[in-house]
Parts: sequence; structure tokens; C-alpha cells
Amino acid sequence: MAAFRQVTGDLATANIWATYPQTYVSVWTGLGDQILGTSLLMMCAMALSDGRQRGNKAAQLNPQVLTGLVVVLGFAFSLNCGCALNPARDLAPRFFTAIAGWGLEPFR
Repeated sequence: MAAFRQVTGDLATANIWATYPQTYVSVWTGLGDQILGTSLLMMCAMALSDGRQRGNKAAQLNPQVLTGLVVVLGFAFSLNCGCALNPARDLAPRFFTAIAGWGLEPFR
């Protein structure tokens, strides 16, 4: 049972619950990747939800545009660290993984 509750490596099982960076990604590359992806998502979401667009008929497509934005950002930023553009989407699964038996390894 060498693969039992491993976080990294070819036999890792913790990636069922959370996203983990690739082996070639440094801490600074991963941090910059997530900050850039999250900031792009937030800036575009705030621009789409701007109250001055209420009379604009194109504003009815905002849900579809936001969905397309998340898909495009997922394609663009998921190679290095997975698609954890929202820190809350990544933190809660790591807590669950730690409680479920992987220990503190998911936070390293």
C-alpha cells in the first residue's frame, strides 16, 4: 500500500480533493499564477456587475460571459497549479484532506 494517502508523486491520492502544483512549479511561480488569475477573474466580474450597465441590453448575457470567462481562465491558468482561482475553493478541500487522514502534508 505505497499509494495510501500520498500528496505528491505518481501515486498521489490527495489530488482527488484539492489542486496541487506541478513538481516544476516554484512557490513564487504558483503564487503569481494564482494572484494573476484571481485578479483577472475579479476585475472582469466586477466590470460585468457594474450597476451602470442595467439599461444595456447586452447585460442580459452577463451570466454566459462570466461562465465563458471562468472557462477561459481555467484553460489558461490550470496547467501549473490546477484551476484554483478562488482561494476559498482551494482552502476548504485542503482542510478536509488534512482531517481525512493526510495530516499536514496538503499544506506544504
